[in-house]
Amino acid sequence: MELAFLWSALRRYAWLVVLCGLLGTIPGLLTFTGGQELFESRTVLLITPPTEAGTVAGSGIGDSDRYIAGEISVMQSLSDTVADQIEGVSEGELDQWVTFEQQPLTNVVVIIAKAPTAELSQQIAQAYSDAYFGVLSAQLSSSLDPAITAVEEELQSVSDQLDRVNQQISAALAPFIERNIAASPDQVAPSLTTDRQVLLDQFNDLTSRRSALSTGLEVSSRVLREPTLPTLPLSSSNKLLVVAGGIAGAFVGLVLALIASRLSRQVLDDEQVAEILDHPIVGEMPLRPELLRDRRSLISEMDDEAAQFADSLGVRVEASGAGTTTTVLVSGVSARTGTT
Repeated sequence: MELAFLWSALRRYAWLVVLCGLLGTIPGLLTFTGGQELFESRTVLLITPPTEAGTVAGSGIGDSDRYIAGEISVMQSLSDTVADQIEGVSEGELDQWVTFEQQPLTNVVVIIAKAPTAELSQQIAQAYSDAYFGVLSAQLSSSLDPAITAVEEELQSVSDQLDRVNQQISAALAPFIERNIAASPDQVAPSLTTDRQVLLDQFNDLTSRRSALSTGLEVSSRVLREPTLPTLPLSSSNKLLVVAGGIAGAFVGLVLALIASRLSRQVLDDEQVAEILDHPIVGEMPLRPELLRDRRSLISEMDDEAAQFADSLGVRVEASGAGTTTTVLVSGVSARTGTT
């Protein structure tokens, strides 16, 4: 496509380009928020499932993406808790101001809090972080407490049985102690000694189980970066959307102008006329309605613009030289065009 044709199409259908550009700004204008300034604070968390004490949390992402997605859902549900902690902030505002993003291919989640003031945005980000770790600790404690309670109850039962067996062994040894006769529990009460050993083994096993439950799991998620205190505001206005919409609309208008130019039955410029008629263009004769009444007016009352065209045509005919044939083709939109 030639640049001249593009320029001619743009000049003829400039109104179409302008109209589409204005229409493109409408979505941005409809969503215009008035230019409210918001401050953005970010805190970065490493989210991993609870691990056994003394072990290092794995960094593989695999199924952990599902775990992180679930934890993000937990964070999103904390709006009511955070709203209760921060005065003057509602759940609806928090839902609009706070977003959660997982960094691709990592276990890192960023809490992004926006608010009208820098201090409030930092306070909101900190509140979400604290509330989330509070939920983690509560979940871990609630899952371990019933198991620990059951082990402690069983441990108390074994301890009571062990006390009774020890009392029975002491009663069996008492007559021998009074007579100063050396005797061992194995000799005096072998069955009671066996029962005591079994109970001791159970007691030691239960003690180990209680210790493992108490220290077996711990929260491995942690804060990688504390909430930042922003110094510059973010503009929430839609100026960029308005400008982008206008540019996109103008581009669409330009495409429509080119299509309309191609489909139009009217020529755009001299080059297109020369291409259609297969003749060079000498010039453009100005439209003179008076020629329809008196053709001689072109000679008797020729104005400067018409005279310039006539002189140019005459010079070109004379320049063609004697003894040659010159064909002059005059075209226009009227049936009598060229007969004058």
